[in-house]
Amino acid sequence: MMRLFVLILALMLTAGVKAETATSEQALKKLSEQAQPLPLTVIFEQRKYLSGLPRALVSSGEMTITEEAILWETQKPQKQSLKITEQGIFKGSQQTSATGSETIAELLLAILKQDERVLQEQFSLSLQKNCVQMVPNSDTLAGVMQRILSCGNTRVERVELHETNGNRTEINFAEAPQ
Repeated sequence: MMRLFVLILALMLTAGVKAETATSEQALKKLSEQAQPLPLTVIFEQRKYLSGLPRALVSSGEMTITEEAILWETQKPQKQSLKITEQGIFKGSQQTSATGSETIAELLLAILKQDERVLQEQFSLSLQKNCVQMVPNSDTLAGVMQRILSCGNTRVERVELHETNGNRTEINFAEAPQ
């Protein structure tokens, strides 16, 4: 009887692993469908929902993504320029990055460039309709970020960042006018 129980338990665990692998493979397929050739320029609208504030903070602008960097240029409500590279996040023409921004920069680059290798290392991936859900693997990142969604059919149309403190950021992308 005990052997039968162990066998059933083993089969259930194996089925769970296979289902997780299939889900991860489907998520990776969706990421590859969303990927766009670089360099890529898009316009964005970002809505930041902070707990305690009745309305979202809204900003918009243009973003250029290359293999080496992301140039994030906010036009409204005020002009600001950020350059995101593997070395960190740089404001304007500053030569030094914000302290500790390398990890955030690596993740932003991976999400916006659809770097499957980094995303698989850092997150558990699953598919939810036309969104890839990324749940952090590390306790450090999970302490800050609950999950990230990358949504869209043939390109990334929206990225949602859900923080553990209840704050949420939604960034909608559209093709830049030529």
